[in-house]
Amino acid sequence: MKNDFLELSILKNKVHKHLYTNIFTQMTTTLTTIQLTHERPTETTDTVHRIFCIDCSGSMYSSMDEMRKQLKNKIPSCIRGQDFLTLIWFSGRGDCGTIFEHLSITDVQDLKRIHEAIDRYIHTVGSTGFVEPIRLSKKLAEAYTESPQVFFLSDGGENSWPIEECKAAFKEMVGIPVVLVEYQYYCDRALIQELAQLCEGTSIFNEDFESYDASFHQYMTNRVGATVRVPSEYPVVWMENTTLVVKQPTRGTVTVPSELTEVYALNVDAALTAETPEQVYMIMLYALTYRSTPLMNMCLAFLGDVYITKQFSTCFSKQDYSKLVEHITGCITHPEGFSFKEGLDLTFKPNDNVFNVVELLQLVQADKEVLFFPYHPSFAYQRISREQKQDDGFVVNKDIGVGFNLVFHQSRANVSLQCKLHGHDIGKYSGDVSAATAFRNFTIIKDGIKNATMLPLMLSESTFTRFVAEKVIMQSVEFADIPLTYDASKIYLVNISGVPVVNRAFFSTFFMSTEFCTTHIKIHQSKTVMKYLKKVKEWVPLRMPRMLRRLRLMLLRFARRLRPISILRLNYK
Repeated sequence: MKNDFLELSILKNKVHKHLYTNIFTQMTTTLTTIQLTHERPTETTDTVHRIFCIDCSGSMYSSMDEMRKQLKNKIPSCIRGQDFLTLIWFSGRGDCGTIFEHLSITDVQDLKRIHEAIDRYIHTVGSTGFVEPIRLSKKLAEAYTESPQVFFLSDGGENSWPIEECKAAFKEMVGIPVVLVEYQYYCDRALIQELAQLCEGTSIFNEDFESYDASFHQYMTNRVGATVRVPSEYPVVWMENTTLVVKQPTRGTVTVPSELTEVYALNVDAALTAETPEQVYMIMLYALTYRSTPLMNMCLAFLGDVYITKQFSTCFSKQDYSKLVEHITGCITHPEGFSFKEGLDLTFKPNDNVFNVVELLQLVQADKEVLFFPYHPSFAYQRISREQKQDDGFVVNKDIGVGFNLVFHQSRANVSLQCKLHGHDIGKYSGDVSAATAFRNFTIIKDGIKNATMLPLMLSESTFTRFVAEKVIMQSVEFADIPLTYDASKIYLVNISGVPVVNRAFFSTFFMSTEFCTTHIKIHQSKTVMKYLKKVKEWVPLRMPRMLRRLRLMLLRFARRLRPISILRLNYK
């Protein structure tokens, strides 16, 4: 059965009749194929006006150098001779404008002007506002006769304009092709997807600069053709390269590109069935896009892909969902490498208490023999804020491993390692060198997203044995077949990229309200004590000289009172 199903996943149209009957025609249809029989437009050389809106807010600081370089390198190769390009920058309210408008690249001088403008004007500043750039895009799209396409890139969300005004601005873009790019994990995914739905556009996610570069090339070289409206009471979906496009119906019809031959109407209220595994994977992508857990569970029970079932059981952050979407997309585009990676089991139930990053960190913290090397070259740590220059004269010894304490943020899903670093201190004026220590925090989990993938650790034998069993210790490819042996002096690379941040037991564990309230009160009591001690620590050095003078006077007065009492007692005896 497993081999037959794998063959079906790879050779979708070459299936045995009995397998087709037994697996894919059991119930009423969820995914209905809509055949497009209209006349296809003939190939033309119509020009395209490509409008690129780039977010220049402060949060884009770490990527802006690469963005500038990429724009200068890609524009000459992506933009066809007959196309026109408009580049719009935006940040907060009132900070928006065109860097160049409706420009056609015909010679070296045009290219030189583009490079100069990019270097001069694309810099990070301020907050993020979507209303002005999208309205400017609409104005420029309607001002010229070429077929327009808007490519809108942001790594944040609307924080300068009212949300309703932002939604209204995007709703006015219906009829103009819009591609909204959700750049990196901290973008407002829910808002981007809703805006894409309002303007009948396409929403895509780019995890990093490399994936954005591929999306930029795809949408700066694609052809913007005619569209047709097809009747449908349900959302219509189709695959556009590696992106699932979802179009919601408007008054019983949906707009789709005219070059398509078929699309699918998705009725999420019907009982689940499909004609091919590819269709089940498409329904999964829809369920993940709209966070429909019941629909996803139906797909998992119907398909029985063990690997996907395991991954979904630990899906909690945007990072987890994005990785799973990437894998399921691979099941559609390259089924031989992704489908049924760990086999097929229709009765498989995932472990709710699977090994996770928080458990790993707690295990390391409890083991006093484990040392962490935060300055090891394999520790690819991504700072969560701009690096601040230290003026305290402390120089860290990067070759010394340290222990750490876990610090959990009170209101955000952040976990940091508080490390006591060893080094030396150089006197600011005298230049004297002395041994010193300093505390530094390294955020490993930020907003539920792993901020590092590799932890360089010197392990104890017990922790090493546990990590080998959990398969988290990195091993070179050339030594993959050689069993790992323990070496107390070796720095091991612990790979947490495939380990979930938390498991389902974190969310399914029941507790009493009295226990919760008692713990909450204890937290507030501890915070009160810490606040008092902090004030005492600030107050004592300032008042110490005065306190010492008062104590000296009190002791003198006390001594004077003791002296006559002693004389009286002596006379009495």
